[in-house]
Amino acid sequence: MAADLRADVAELKILHSQARRPYVQVFFATQIQNLEKLVANVEAREAASAKEATIPEIQYTNLSNLTWEQDNERVKIQISLEGVEEDKVESKFTEWSFDVKFHDVEGKNYRCTIQKVHKEMDPDACRVVVKPKRVIISLRKLEEEDWKDLHFKEDKSEEESKREPMERLLEMMRNMYDDGDDEMKKTISDAWTTYRSTYKPGFKKPIPPKRR
Repeated sequence: MAADLRADVAELKILHSQARRPYVQVFFATQIQNLEKLVANVEAREAASAKEATIPEIQYTNLSNLTWEQDNERVKIQISLEGVEEDKVESKFTEWSFDVKFHDVEGKNYRCTIQKVHKEMDPDACRVVVKPKRVIISLRKLEEEDWKDLHFKEDKSEEESKREPMERLLEMMRNMYDDGDDEMKKTISDAWTTYRSTYKPGFKKPIPPKRR
């Protein structure tokens, strides 16, 4: 694109040199000035794009074989990695995640990251400690609670785990009834009527769908 604009500028300069009337000369001079500014901007963008294209993406080896320990305040992740330099460590901590990168470790780049940890952290108090033959990623717990794992896991409540399959089914039917159209409501009402007619004592009586 810049080459085409430069050709336009060259042609305008020829026309400007051939112009005799003052108004025409001013017109061509203004157009030349505007196009030259546009050429400069386009050339700068093209140069920046070319520079970005020549910078290769950094490749990392993921560190997943971790050992860890904890006390009341911290979770400490131990990584066996020799040759790490402190000024070549890049770390990012949030309330729920961390991403630590080790650059140029004997010619290689390594990375240790967890997208969501077991419990919330204090990111400002987390740190990376470099030892001669290992690295420690020290995570500061927000609350002094025991971590059962490094990774976050959904905990099903006791109440949810003890619920009978029929209860869960009926709750699903209630939700379908509330959100459904008239035909869906009729289908569920008929199913409820059939279930109620065959209901046997000894089973926990379910709650019927709400009628609208």
